[in-house]
Amino acid sequence: MSAAALDIASLEVESAIIHNFQPCVFPGLLQTRNYASALFSTRLSDDASISALLDFRRDRHRILTDPNPPQYVSIINESVFRHQVGDEAVMREQIRRVGEVARWDHVHVRVLPVSAGAHLGLAGSFVLMSLRPPGSLTVSVLELFAKSVFVDDEDQVAEHAAVFNRILDASLDETASLRFIDAIAS
Repeated sequence: MSAAALDIASLEVESAIIHNFQPCVFPGLLQTRNYASALFSTRLSDDASISALLDFRRDRHRILTDPNPPQYVSIINESVFRHQVGDEAVMREQIRRVGEVARWDHVHVRVLPVSAGAHLGLAGSFVLMSLRPPGSLTVSVLELFAKSVFVDDEDQVAEHAAVFNRILDASLDETASLRFIDAIAS
């Protein structure tokens, strides 16, 4: 397990609010085991490494079901729902899972329609994590091919937050997002 993955997991646990933008895949906290397995099988890793990654991903999911979970706001690009990972059953299960979790009080899923056109999020996925008091630290995590980059510079984090808000403004509202997810899942 990489140090970056462990750092992300510990930050998630300490977060009061997590803002996530995913232009290419479903967010890790919302992935089913089968979807994650199909994704991880594309890596140049052995079966033991993939199994460890799947177990780690499962353990991370617990933060959304903890007694005091963070507020989780996720923007998922519409193309993610249409880009087949695994077979049709894997995709159907994954989309249904997103629809289920999106109905939880502390989870807010928004779909960014392809009709939104060009936006700064096309450069890649990122996560903003605002930590629980006593501090007020917010960090941005840029997810790259084989690593994560942590940004804690206040000006850069503020810029990432502004980009997130612009993408959020271009996204479907929660009700329309749920209708979209339900239509794709059926």
